[in-house]
Amino acid sequence: MVLCVILASLISFKTGKAESIFGSIFMIVWAGSVIVTMNTRFLGGPASLFQSICVMGYCIFPLIIPVVVSFFFNMGAGYKTIVIGTCLFWSIISAMAFMGDIVPEHRRFLGTYPIVLFYVFISCFVFMAT
Repeated sequence: MVLCVILASLISFKTGKAESIFGSIFMIVWAGSVIVTMNTRFLGGPASLFQSICVMGYCIFPLIIPVVVSFFFNMGAGYKTIVIGTCLFWSIISAMAFMGDIVPEHRRFLGTYPIVLFYVFISCFVFMAT
């Protein structure tokens, strides 16, 4: 959750709307982790809530990179799209390496779909903030 707090702090500092952005990102990470855990459990995988929170939180790290870069460089729309897209792909691949293996093979797509949606939603916050 440390990386979630860092991401929320950086984005709220960058946008100037500290309370609303920080709380929104923090709650989205928690709610997203709960949804991913429930989905994994419903699909027959042995996932715990704390495991999902840790994995989803650690895999947010690549999405912190564009926010930090935007503090030092003014990114244009094309460059921002490429950087955030690359970091989004990195986050999704990292999370699927951990969470995708605990879902049964014939239900893997159903288990990874909420993970992709979660990181796309977080990357939209990053895109708007940078």
